[in-house]
Amino acid sequence: MILSILLGLAGLGLVIFVHELGHFLAARACGIEVEAFSLGWGKKILSLRRGKTEYCLSLIPLGGYCRMKGEKLLEKALEQNSETFPREPGSLYSAPPWARIVTYLAGPAGNFCFAVIFLSLVWFAGFETSTYPSRIVLASQYLSAADSPQTLSPADLGGLQTGDEITAINGRTVNHFLDLQEWISPNPGRDLTLTLRRNGETLTRTVRPELDKESSTGRIGVAAWIDPVIGALRPDSAAELAGLKPGDRIVSAAGRPTPHTLELAAALAAGPPSPELTLERGGETLTRTLIPLAGGLSAEALGISFEGLSVLSREANPLRALGRGFQDSWQAVVLSVKSLGLLFKGASLQVSGPLRITYMTGEVAQYGFAQGFGPGLVSFVRFLCYISLALCFMNLLPIPMLDGGMVLFNLIQVFKKKPIKPRHFMRYQMTGLAFLVVLILFSLFNDINFFIRQ
Repeated sequence: MILSILLGLAGLGLVIFVHELGHFLAARACGIEVEAFSLGWGKKILSLRRGKTEYCLSLIPLGGYCRMKGEKLLEKALEQNSETFPREPGSLYSAPPWARIVTYLAGPAGNFCFAVIFLSLVWFAGFETSTYPSRIVLASQYLSAADSPQTLSPADLGGLQTGDEITAINGRTVNHFLDLQEWISPNPGRDLTLTLRRNGETLTRTVRPELDKESSTGRIGVAAWIDPVIGALRPDSAAELAGLKPGDRIVSAAGRPTPHTLELAAALAAGPPSPELTLERGGETLTRTLIPLAGGLSAEALGISFEGLSVLSREANPLRALGRGFQDSWQAVVLSVKSLGLLFKGASLQVSGPLRITYMTGEVAQYGFAQGFGPGLVSFVRFLCYISLALCFMNLLPIPMLDGGMVLFNLIQVFKKKPIKPRHFMRYQMTGLAFLVVLILFSLFNDINFFIRQ
């Protein structure tokens, strides 16, 4: 837990620091003086002055800040009820609007460039992803009466059947279930043409993913067909104590055939408290009795994980790797925009605060490093890139106090062709501050609720 928190703080602090570094470099390039630039927040541990800038190392290792010249001038203008901002060389508010716009945009741009560079490096180095074949199971066949939908799922309406293997979507090859998810998730309400293989015959079907309001993504109501072949067992788990071994295929449970893991789960749920399994091992048929320990008869509680596919993704050409890094980054931002639009279609708002983001970053890092240094580093870097892109998108929203809101404020000044009054600027900022306070409280509530459920 402590390691997760430390890794999370380091990761989240890095992407915030990159954001502030973008502001710092742009301000210097535009002739705006930076009074202080700090790595971290709170009490200063070390400080060094170079020219007109104080460089600091502060106590709280969560990002940093970039304080530009002009804050005291704003306070002075408000105290004097001035109609204009006092003008001093090097002040943020004395710089032309275009320079302020560039400075505000540089923070999100820094986060975007960070993601492009490091995702490109990840593509060049290569990374492995765990998934399953693109054969499907209709989820509607395994819903309880309480969870059963009132209407048919898109997969049911489109004529898909359990056992179908999806080979292409809109003409693009589907190699595994992850490809299927990547096509369906961002396309709720859009018709997709699926090419599939069924009993040796090639067919086409059209489905329209529906919006999952909880995750704000598209879904068609299918799950991966996972063969019930044991990939690994947790030490001292109920499955290991019952004599199961990696490589065993579970043929039946409680007398019910189990062609895939969803059928296995249904058989275990409907069977006796200590069900009997029929296994195939090295050409032999064996029987074993499961005696659950704690947590029930789910595969996770029994300590079973099943064999899947390990997909290696790599671009050996540096230019192609750079292209993939940019493409992934751009698609993440576009998906964020789409997700925002889905709020108006009834999707639920899921907001994670710094506590949960820190925890998730640390968990991803710790889990990845448990698989080895290489896989851990790749997982950690990829997750940080997507956090950085989320920070980029969030700060571009036209909300006062955020970079996007400040860009909008300066664009208004450009079109009005006259300066904005300091008191109007302060009211604008206070509106944004009130919104951000509500957002922080909402995210904090979500974080606490998340940890309570853990």
